[in-house]
Amino acid sequence: MWCYLNFGQCVFVCLSAMKSQKKKDGVKKKSLPFKNISDYTQFQLGCIALFVLLAFNLTSVQNDSVLKWIDEFSIFLPTSLFFSDCFRFAGGLLIYLGTFFTQFLYYPWLGSVAFILLLLAIQYLSIKAFRIPRHYFPLSFIPGLMLLLSVSDLGYVWMSLKSPGYFFSNALGTVSFLLLFIAYKRTLHLLLRLASLVFIVAIGYPLFGFYALFTGLIIVLYELFPFWRDKDAMRFVIVGVGLSAIVLIPQAYYYFAYSYMQQFYVYTAVLPRFFFNSAEFVLWIPFILLFLSFLLALLFLFRHSEVSPKPAKTAVVLSSIIYVCALIFTYVMSYQNENFMAEVKMAAAVDKGNWQKVTVIAGNMRGTPTRNVVLNNNLAIFKLGYNAGKGVMDINNVVPTPSVRPGMALLLMSGRSLFYNYGKINESYRWSMEGTVEFGLRVTYLKYMVKCALLNQEYALARKYNNVLSQTMFHRKWAEKYQRYIDDPRLVKEDKEMNAIRSLMQKGDSINIDFH
Repeated sequence: MWCYLNFGQCVFVCLSAMKSQKKKDGVKKKSLPFKNISDYTQFQLGCIALFVLLAFNLTSVQNDSVLKWIDEFSIFLPTSLFFSDCFRFAGGLLIYLGTFFTQFLYYPWLGSVAFILLLLAIQYLSIKAFRIPRHYFPLSFIPGLMLLLSVSDLGYVWMSLKSPGYFFSNALGTVSFLLLFIAYKRTLHLLLRLASLVFIVAIGYPLFGFYALFTGLIIVLYELFPFWRDKDAMRFVIVGVGLSAIVLIPQAYYYFAYSYMQQFYVYTAVLPRFFFNSAEFVLWIPFILLFLSFLLALLFLFRHSEVSPKPAKTAVVLSSIIYVCALIFTYVMSYQNENFMAEVKMAAAVDKGNWQKVTVIAGNMRGTPTRNVVLNNNLAIFKLGYNAGKGVMDINNVVPTPSVRPGMALLLMSGRSLFYNYGKINESYRWSMEGTVEFGLRVTYLKYMVKCALLNQEYALARKYNNVLSQTMFHRKWAEKYQRYIDDPRLVKEDKEMNAIRSLMQKGDSINIDFH
């Protein structure tokens, strides 16, 4: 927790220095602590390079297998039904676009590029929206770093997260907030500003959820500062109407438009569905710092106009220190756990039937494994037909799942595959369906329901699930393979994987495994 406190203190010190700096919006060249503009450009490029390197490291470099795994726990369908389902909740556009971009995580490098470009757009728009001076250029990366941390600190929570499109939705929401705020500032007439504020909240809420409300709050604060200075009654009206709109409009939508949304989440629509408890407080920290950074950035819009070249050096040094601290903070607080990485890689290997790779992953473990690692390793030993005792791990020598939500981690991670590969087809199907009911359609659930239906000779049911997968962008090849099995069931008997499962389903056979 001291990391968070020190980070907040650094931000406060820097912004205090900014407030006393008293310089013009367009900083004169002589006020920059650089010999020439070329040095300043190199400074900017250095900041950008550090940001991009960290972002790539935490996404497609260290966590390429995790990104592909995240895609399995999501789905995007180019259908009108899927589109309308997204809009059953406030922030429907962000949910829809978030799931659309999440499918590109199928190729981790491609999803990473899209995400990082989005974060760089946020950095650029932050400068434009809050007129961040060149002395404080490094601070413009703080929102992007917090959004990067928000997707790199989840670990096992990804499996039980009820926030479709989460990987991209909050970054997209931040972009929408910045664009709306910039557009509002360019509206000069106060009466038009009043109408714009109501429009942003009323029309933006079903599209952007919380981010439309946050835009309204920023606008209210933006108008409140001048009101204290010039006592313009129209600005007071804008503030009053804005606050009323933020409070009342979501309630109106809840009672008259949304029948699926819980009232508890009316004001936090699109924000992640984390619990408000001590265990998951750490997951809220990136969002607290994200929105706090924007609130503090308002101070840039009301700084004094006199030029004072001397503090520029101090400003650059302080903002650079905060930036480096934020980089380190983001890296340190990102979720990095050997067991989690092993389980994710094992899940992919099991789905491909690469049992040798499963044993290699288990063998490379340096620490004590979780029960999930042990069960998957022992399943692989069984599939490979090794002699009794060779490579088998002790089920009693395990560590608890390192997650803030440990209760269902084993079942959500490997329950489907373990039941399936031990011939417990109905149990595998059951937990795939349970997951679908609880969390919505996901690629991994549909795949196991297709295979279970085929093995149970329920070809119409298999066709139903497979038709959904055939509409996806990157999983349609998988669907095409099993569509041939559906059209010609004789091919099931020729499939090596399914033959192995069928032999375990013979009457009288019973294999029980420990999932608890």
